[in-house]
Amino acid sequence: MSAGRAPHRGLCSAVALLALAMLAGCDEDAPQAPPDPPREQAVPAAPPEPQTRTVTLPPVRQVTPDRVLPGPVITGEVERMPDPPPPPPRPRRYDLGVIGFIEPDLIEGRDGLRMRLKDVALPPESARCAIPSGGWRACADLALIGIRRVVRLSRVECVVEPEDRSPDADTPPRATCFIGENDIARRLIGLGWIGAADGAPQGYRDAALAARANRRGLYRLTGGDPFAP
Repeated sequence: MSAGRAPHRGLCSAVALLALAMLAGCDEDAPQAPPDPPREQAVPAAPPEPQTRTVTLPPVRQVTPDRVLPGPVITGEVERMPDPPPPPPRPRRYDLGVIGFIEPDLIEGRDGLRMRLKDVALPPESARCAIPSGGWRACADLALIGIRRVVRLSRVECVVEPEDRSPDADTPPRATCFIGENDIARRLIGLGWIGAADGAPQGYRDAALAARANRRGLYRLTGGDPFAP
């Protein structure tokens, strides 16, 4: 039974191959379908152009303090303004400490600092004053003795105005000097030991008139005006 089936299987195989060949020949003679057209490759689209727009921003609230704001925008030429004038010089105050009188109007303080009393008059060198013990003596010498008795062991401060500063270190400046709140020159004028210069403050002139009327100091020793030239 197995030997009879083997030739039959071979015949079937040959028939199958012949059928395939016939089908292949028919396929070659049959009209062929046209090939599919080539597909176009998709070109990427260009990105859209950005859309511009105008936006009105709300006003900005100013939070910076005064005097810190930016300066104005300058487009033209700038003219520089002249500098303001310098402030006027101020009076200078000097602490002379305990002073000594070298002359009726010249005082010397610490470190040899010297000042001359301002707006005062001195007796001329030729003026002579009577002394209680008899005889005559220079009025300037008697004035210096009387001044030293009045101003002793006192702490003195002097004020020098700008126009009264000395031009050099050897010339003492003119000054208004005080013991506390008391003007030394005014007190000495009121006691008759020095006089009031022309153009002196009204307080100095009033003190001089009072000293002459009451014959104080040198007025008592001369019987006249010891400060007259």
